[in-house]
Amino acid sequence: MKSVTKQLLTAGTDVEMGATSRKSRRWSNQESSILQPPTLRFLDCFASSLRWVSLRIRTLPLSWLARELDREPIVLMENHNGTLPLNKSGNIAVIGPMAHGFMNMSGLYGGYVVYKSQCRGATLDGIKAAVGNKAQVHYAQGRERWSNDQLGFDEVIDAAKKPDVAVVVVGTLLRDQMELWQGNWRARRRQCPLSLVGAQGPLIKAIVDTGVPTVVVLSNGKPITDTWLSNTTSALVRQFYLSERGGNALADVLFGDYNPSGKLSVSFPSYVGDLPVFYDYLNSARSIGDSGHEASNGTLVFGHQYVLGNPTPWYPFGYGKSYSNFKYGAVWVDRSTVSASDRTVTVSVNVTNTHTHTKRVTVYISDDIASVVVPNRQLKGFEKVVIPVKIAHLGVWNARMKYVVEPGRFTVLVGSSSEDIRGNTTFTVR
Repeated sequence: MKSVTKQLLTAGTDVEMGATSRKSRRWSNQESSILQPPTLRFLDCFASSLRWVSLRIRTLPLSWLARELDREPIVLMENHNGTLPLNKSGNIAVIGPMAHGFMNMSGLYGGYVVYKSQCRGATLDGIKAAVGNKAQVHYAQGRERWSNDQLGFDEVIDAAKKPDVAVVVVGTLLRDQMELWQGNWRARRRQCPLSLVGAQGPLIKAIVDTGVPTVVVLSNGKPITDTWLSNTTSALVRQFYLSERGGNALADVLFGDYNPSGKLSVSFPSYVGDLPVFYDYLNSARSIGDSGHEASNGTLVFGHQYVLGNPTPWYPFGYGKSYSNFKYGAVWVDRSTVSASDRTVTVSVNVTNTHTHTKRVTVYISDDIASVVVPNRQLKGFEKVVIPVKIAHLGVWNARMKYVVEPGRFTVLVGSSSEDIRGNTTFTVR
């Protein structure tokens, strides 16, 4: 350990993440000279930067910026019968182990931020701040995130029977899986299931069974495979890792003060055995074909894939709904022919909607004929207005391992997600 550390320090490494060794702290005077350069460089970062950086934190402009950054990635996955946006009146139940007390900010690195009075950023706080005195808000935790124990469900069911709507906040984190599943150190970090941890699934089902409209909020940074949530719950919302204003941002979306325009940055498989699931798979002369299945007599019948499951994701990359109904018109480009030396080609599409809301339009490019195998389509831009596509981004690494923009026809696909394409057009690179 000590010898490796010496080599790293002399090679220019200043910071190492992970475990430490107390024995490595005992250095001779001669060896200590190795520590001086990286130590001085590290301390100089503070000495030089703090002269120019304002020490004012949690200012009003920064607070609003954090709130805006938290609102934009929120994804509306399902909204049955117009459950959302909610009314800021009546009785609201906020339920779940992740709704109060801490915020899921950064996954394992940083973990859960312990709830403190000055932060006030959890979902419960955001909902209370949004409704003020107009509504009564009831809270019930249920059980701990990682616990399989359902002893606290009676309290939750009682809390869910009173209100007009229940907002259930659940999620997963590697730390929870470590506390739930016993095993060796490495096994706890390589768990196959992607379902909700502990009794969170039964918790949601118990609330849904009361008959109260149930809005489920998924707060985590990875896909889950609890497909039953789509049609069982009244609404399904995805919130990725958040800042201390995440509760306010979520409340803005739930009550309609902000139209959800976030898109999934990763596909959700229906089952962990369907992995890998991704939209930009390589082109092939063969069609995907039928997936495998299990016959009535128990025989496994494999199709043209190496898995039995359906390759179609539960939710595809780029998926995300809105409170408005958006219609896509014709798609066109500003030039039908470009050269490899040109900088951009601009893609335009007429989008109309029923409200003054915005939506992210995604643009995918398909290289119709290439000298090497390329993905069937690739995301090249996403915007709320005009989308420029850089010509340099159309290149491929050819057989000689050179990055070139090859001449030929390119198809522009415009849509709401990687699977929901609303229109297309073509242009040619000469």
